[in-house]
Amino acid sequence: MAGSGSETTTMGVKESGYKLSSDAFGESPTSVLNDALIDTTDADAIAKAAYNTRLNEFLTGEGRCSGNPE
Repeated sequence: MAGSGSETTTMGVKESGYKLSSDAFGESPTSVLNDALIDTTDADAIAKAAYNTRLNEFLTGEGRCSGNPE
């Protein structure tokens, strides 16, 4: 099981993406299905990896700049 506290990084800020979204919208549990599980340790590792992948995709950005780059 993965959740708050399983973050591998907060990307330089105090609050994780999980904390920001759960404060704004409430918790949103998800399930990860994997047929190749060996034991609970394997299941925990897969859950934490999926959790952190989703956190890393939480915030994205795009920028534009006009002018001469030189």
